[in-house]
Amino acid sequence: MRWKSRQSDAGYWPSFVDAMSAVAVVMLFINMMAMLNNTAARVQIKEHEETITTLKSSVEDVFADSARTTAEIVHAIGEGLATIGENATIELNSDVLFAYDSDQLNEGAKPVLKGIGERLASVLQDPQFNEAIETVVVEGHTAGPPEDPFFYQWNLGARRAARVIAYFQETSPALRDPALATKLGASSYSYYRPGDQKVEIGRCRGDDECSRYRRIEIRVILKGSRLKEEIKKAIERNR
Repeated sequence: MRWKSRQSDAGYWPSFVDAMSAVAVVMLFINMMAMLNNTAARVQIKEHEETITTLKSSVEDVFADSARTTAEIVHAIGEGLATIGENATIELNSDVLFAYDSDQLNEGAKPVLKGIGERLASVLQDPQFNEAIETVVVEGHTAGPPEDPFFYQWNLGARRAARVIAYFQETSPALRDPALATKLGASSYSYYRPGDQKVEIGRCRGDDECSRYRRIEIRVILKGSRLKEEIKKAIERNR
C-alpha cells in the first residue's frame, strides 16, 4: 500500500526535469509566436515603407511637373515684355506703371500691359492651361514709410493690382468672360515683401532701393487636384 501511495504521489507530482521541460516548451511557443508577430510586423512596416516611398516619388513628380508647367505659362505670358522672377513670377516696376502715390496707369506702360493681357487671355483660352490653372494673381507691392496710416499702403497696393486687371479686361475683352475672369485675382502686400530680401522691411532709402519695393507681380497658381489624387491612390493601396 505504501508503495502504491508513493507511486500515486510520484504520478501526481511532476519531476523537476519534466517541469522545466514544460516551461521550456511554453517559452519556445511564446518565442515562436513573438517571432511570427515580429515577422508580420516587419512585413507590414516594409509595406508601409514601400507605400511612403512610392508616394514620395509621386509627390516629387507632381511638384516637378507643376514647376515646369508654371514656368511654361509664365514665360508664355511675360517673356520679352517683363522681368521673369526667380520664383516664376512676372515682375513689373510700379515706377514705370504708375505715377508716385497713384493707381492711374502711365501712358507709356499701357502697350506692355496690353501685350501681357493678350497673352494671358490666350493662355487661359487654352483648354490644357485653363484646366491646370487655379488663379492668376496680380500682386501690388508698395514702398510707403511705416509712419503712413496702417491701411494706406495696403489700399494703394490693392488699387494698383485691380487697375492692372481692369486694363487687361479693357484691352482683351475675352478676359471679361466669366470662364476666364474667375481665374483672375488681385492682392496687396503693402511694403511687407520687398523684392530684395537684404532691404529692411518698410525702411527703403533712395529711389533705387525703394524701386525694389514698388512693383506689380503676376503669379500663376496651379490646382492641387493632381497631388490630392496621388495621395488618394496611396491611401487606397494601403487599405
